[in-house]
Amino acid sequence: MTNILFQLFKPGIVIVSAGFDAAPGHPATLGGYTVSPACFASMTSSLLQFADGKVVLALEGGYTGTAVSESVLECLKTLLGEPAHPGVGVSRSELERDPSNQAVEDISKTIANHVPFWPQLSDSSPWISCSHLQYLDTQPLDITTIRNLQV
Repeated sequence: MTNILFQLFKPGIVIVSAGFDAAPGHPATLGGYTVSPACFASMTSSLLQFADGKVVLALEGGYTGTAVSESVLECLKTLLGEPAHPGVGVSRSELERDPSNQAVEDISKTIANHVPFWPQLSDSSPWISCSHLQYLDTQPLDITTIRNLQV
């Protein structure tokens, strides 16, 4: 979904509001997930294939826990081009986890609100309720991204 949308849109720069609310130790009510520092780094790596690698992670406020600082560090390493450490990657459970009902509902509403302006978003609707591995089973992925998904 993301690859297709970015190819159609061709952004000149990608700006991410990086709050790391899903980092381990952060109150679950804020993100509803537990996303490892390795997973945040992998997502950052995926974004680097767009906009000629011009990616900005703008930090938000209100951080809690060591995992947030570890997530920031891993994302910075990715932005600086450091390779992932062998054996340190996204866990299989993260890749197999289905999105929460609230996430599916929120994404569905976002898509519905933006389809009039960006019709290609409707093509992503079938994928919003499946795990990352389920998505990968049917969608091609850039080899750089695959290398960063160590299981």
